[in-house]
Amino acid sequence: MLDVSRLVHLTLECCREVGIPTSINSTPFITFFKRLTELRSLSIDCFALPPTFPHEGDQEIIYLPNLTTIKVCNTTRSNSYAWLAQFLMPSLRSVEMAPSFPNVRVPSAAQYFATMRTFFSIIPNVANVTMTVRGGDSATTGIFQLLLEEVLPRLQTFKLRVQDEEYGSSSVDQDSVPWSKNNPRDLKLLVNERWQQGRMLSELRVDPPLFPGDNVGKNYALELLRPMAEIGGEAEFGLEDLFGRCTSAN
Repeated sequence: MLDVSRLVHLTLECCREVGIPTSINSTPFITFFKRLTELRSLSIDCFALPPTFPHEGDQEIIYLPNLTTIKVCNTTRSNSYAWLAQFLMPSLRSVEMAPSFPNVRVPSAAQYFATMRTFFSIIPNVANVTMTVRGGDSATTGIFQLLLEEVLPRLQTFKLRVQDEEYGSSSVDQDSVPWSKNNPRDLKLLVNERWQQGRMLSELRVDPPLFPGDNVGKNYALELLRPMAEIGGEAEFGLEDLFGRCTSAN
């Protein structure tokens, strides 16, 4: 039998053309992962997870003590977050979440964000999050609102990339991004609240940028904090200036 106990990096994908295997038993899957005690990084497509969920008595059985980085694709698949909840990852610091199949849709926004909230609740030590969504305003707004609920208390860097709805491999055109006027306000509040709680964000980046003319990859955490740092904790935090830029750009 192959010795995987010293495996450090693992990528587990699923071929779209083959489809989802329905006959895979969860036992070999669990046995395999229980041996990955030295694993540092994991990239996993949720379509590669066994469709059969472990029995109730087998909860919290996959312990990955050294895992620091995980990339997860297709979390909209049924039972994805339930499976991920079985991965005990005390050393996890960085998470990347991305769709891999362009035609995979979120079945219900409420259900999607509820399961995402559950996943975030089991990884409280994570400091870096990168997310890719296909989008519309509902997807981005839901993510910002979730972060405003104070999940991920140790979050330091957050990056959000919006992809084209039909062609997932490329970013949408900046002029067509449906950023609502509430999105900049949500980001302002997020930076402000974390700063007031002593948990300042060091990076907050969105792609495409919030406003025409902004550089790709711009760090909005630094910009949104600058008025507070210059004026002091009693300041308005620059909302009028922010929306003035948005209005003049239009």
